[in-house]
Amino acid sequence: MTSKRRIRRKQCGKKRRFETIDDAQDFANVAWARGIRVRAYHCQWCGGFHVGHMPKRLRISLKGEKR
Repeated sequence: MTSKRRIRRKQCGKKRRFETIDDAQDFANVAWARGIRVRAYHCQWCGGFHVGHMPKRLRISLKGEKR
């Protein structure tokens, strides 16, 4: 069983925090243009916004749409 502290560290710990979703999305768009598949999301732990890699199921669905 995973502790809440470990989950919080992984989801929020060392990631850059953005005040608005627009700021996080702008950062994600630059990475996306470079070929890094990330997305902006709201953090349940700190209340801010972060940019992180997309979940595998979402990456798979995007690959399916391109075919």
